[in-house]
Order: sequence, then structure tokens, then C-alpha cells
Amino acid sequence: VSERWFDQNTVDILENSLAVIEFSRRNIPLLASKGIVYPHIFYVPFGGIVGRLRSHGLSNNNTVLFYGDASSPRRKRYLEAIAKKFSLRIVTNEFGSNMAKTLSEAAVVINIHYYDGAMLETTRIFESLSSGARIVSESAPDLDDYPGLADVVDFVPVDNIEAMVLAIQDVLRDQQTENDFDRSKALNDYLRQSQLRFNFMFLRALLGKGLIDYSTFERGSGNQDHHFFALSLPETFQRRQQFEALKVPEAMVFDGLRAPKGWIGCALSYKYLCRSALRTGKTRLSILEDDVLLPIEHRQIRNAILAYLDRCDSTGKPWDIFVGIIAQLKEDTVVSSVEHFEGLTFITLNRMTSTVYNIYNKSALSLIANWDETNDDPIVNTIDRFLESQSELRVLTVLEPIFGHREDMHSTLWGFKNSQYDEMISTTRNKLQSLVHEFERSQAGRPSAVGKNTL
Repeated sequence: VSERWFDQNTVDILENSLAVIEFSRRNIPLLASKGIVYPHIFYVPFGGIVGRLRSHGLSNNNTVLFYGDASSPRRKRYLEAIAKKFSLRIVTNEFGSNMAKTLSEAAVVINIHYYDGAMLETTRIFESLSSGARIVSESAPDLDDYPGLADVVDFVPVDNIEAMVLAIQDVLRDQQTENDFDRSKALNDYLRQSQLRFNFMFLRALLGKGLIDYSTFERGSGNQDHHFFALSLPETFQRRQQFEALKVPEAMVFDGLRAPKGWIGCALSYKYLCRSALRTGKTRLSILEDDVLLPIEHRQIRNAILAYLDRCDSTGKPWDIFVGIIAQLKEDTVVSSVEHFEGLTFITLNRMTSTVYNIYNKSALSLIANWDETNDDPIVNTIDRFLESQSELRVLTVLEPIFGHREDMHSTLWGFKNSQYDEMISTTRNKLQSLVHEFERSQAGRPSAVGKNTL
């Protein structure tokens, strides 16, 4: 984040590159201020490497290791204080297998920022972890970008030399008694998770530049094992920040896939999540997009929707997709049922357009899992239009305008402001209301009267 790295020559190099790979989400806004923005930039956080762990087993070894540039004034202050208390080794020009051997021989590796406000030195940390080293490190503003790292690294507050000295003492004391097997297992588990994350994000970047195809990406990326995802791009940092401010902890944020054509990347995100869901045994999957507007009582409303879907399943009422917002209705859209449940009006349709807040049944998961990414005609093959073209869908929605669409955001696919959708959505809601009234009139006097729980 230091301005000293960004002279005009550096910015020119970044602008004229094939792509920019950035390791820290916190650096993306700074790069944006220099004109390096989505879709030119890709977020790829570092990870560890499984299989390099060495068992230390050096109960009498008290060597504290620092490696890297020791000339920084703030690093000098730390190192001078540490050298007074411990056997300190400073390595400044060692790499490869020699560095791996040095790491395996150290009792503790210390990580100190070169300058104030620095991002986490994840290259040093993950190299050390991959060799099995115990680490004491200053904290950093981007630590949250590495979930689970604080469980395997001892972090201390920034600019607190005394805290680092005490943490080193604790690590040296604790390793006399800790179970090396248990620590190695926990560390290996974390390294495996971090390596999978790196693989996913790096392959995502290659896919985004068209350097690999989807099949190659999927083979190397593993599965996403969850039931509720929030689809978002880390490179569009303002959208991500606004969504995170909504506080939807039950929705796991998924870093959406990228492709040279944005709408294909969007659809590939759905394809990948649906294929992952099927491989991990899911029969239902919720996906919302990061420009959704949620009501304050979202959790209660979602519970009511899920309860209705459960009732449908238990009573044999077929459905494929629940759609929170219907953006557009084709002329041949048909209402086949209207039912009231827990204060909501549920409508069954044969068509839908919109993926802002949807719940997909197993039948829809199978349908989307087979979406053809080689068809690059956006008129018929965006994920919305693909689903809309399925004339036999059993679509559930609610009449009440519960879910919204942030009009202050710009579409990451088409580049215009979301406010252009407002009139379309408003017109569609009016049309849906008319279709419901027509259906109610046609059903008047029949035994299953509208206004009761008719499931």
C-alpha cells in the first residue's frame, strides 16, 4: 500500500500487461486509484504447499530465525530487542533447498513488517508453514483474508515489541511439551485448505483470461460444499464491501468465476456451484447475488420460504426454482397456482427471468449443471435467458415485493447502472399482479379457496 512502489513507469507496466494478479484484497482499492481495475485485475491470495513438512523434534533448539531484508529501521528495533533475549539468527540471502533446511532447524520464525501499514508477508509465512516452522508474526490489516491462519500462527499487535518477545517465549516453552503429531496434522489440514484455495483462485484467473477451458478449471478446483452462497467478485471491491455490510452470515461468499465475456463467467459460476452441489449430495441450493436488497426481517422470511418448499416436497407438489425477483415475464407466462402461507402469497409459474435471489431444487441443479459454455450467444444463453427458455419449468415466487435490486450499483456484466432494471422490474410486478387477479377470478368458488393454507 506504499505509494513509493507506484511511479508512472510501474503503472504503465501494469496497464499494458495481459493481466494483474494481486495477492491482497486490501491492495485492490489502491490499484483502482491508479486505474488498474476490473476486469484487468485478478485476486489470487497465496497458500501453502502440502507435503514439505518436516518434524522438528528439536527440544533443545532455541534458535529464533528472521529471514529477509533486515535494513528497515522498524525491523532493526525489533531484532535488537529480540537478540537481547534469544539466540537470534538473521538470514538475508538464502533460497531454495538451503532455505528449507534453515527453516526446519529454527525453533521459531519471526515475521516483522518492513514498513508501517504493510500487508501480511504471506510469501514468508506460507513458505515457513510449509516447512513446518512455528511462526510469531505482527498482525496486519488483511489478516481476515486468510481464514484459519491465526490458528497456526501466533500473531501479536503491530508496533508492540514486548508482545512479540513474550510470544516467542511462550512458543519456546510450549514446544517442549506439545504433541508434534497433533500439531503436524492441524498444520497439514490448514496447508491443504490454503493450497486448494490458491489453486481455485489461480485457475480462476487463467479461466478469466481464456487460457484454460472450464473442464480444466473444474478438474483442479475441488468442490464447494455448502447450501447457501452469495455470488460476488472480490475485484469489484465496492460491491463486495456493500454486500458484506448486509451481514448475512449464513450465506458463504463465493468468488464468482471469470471469463473473457463477463456473462459467460457469471453463468459458469452457477454451473460450477450446481455441479458441486450434486457431487456433494445436495438436493437444494440457495444463491443470491451481491447487488440484492434484503429486507430487515430476511431471516424470518427465508425461514417461511424454506418451510413452504418443505411442505411442497412433503406433499408431492413439484417445483424447480424459487425466484425472489421476477425481472421480466414473457407473454406466454402462465400462473398455475396461488397459495397463501405464513403471510406470503406463493405463485407457481411456468417461466422466470432473474437470478438475484433464487433457491434451486435438484431438478434445476441438474439443468444448470449442463449449461453449455461454448454457446457464446448472449441473446439466448445468459444464465437468465437460458432458464427463461425452459418452457416446462415449475417456478415459485412471491407476490409481495420482498427482495430488491440495488439501483446504485453498476452491472459487472454489461457496465450500465442497475437503475435501468427498475422500470422493467416494476412493470413485471404489475403484470404479475394482473396474472394473479385473473387466476383468482378463474378459481372463484372452487373448493381450494385462495386465502387459506391449501397445501
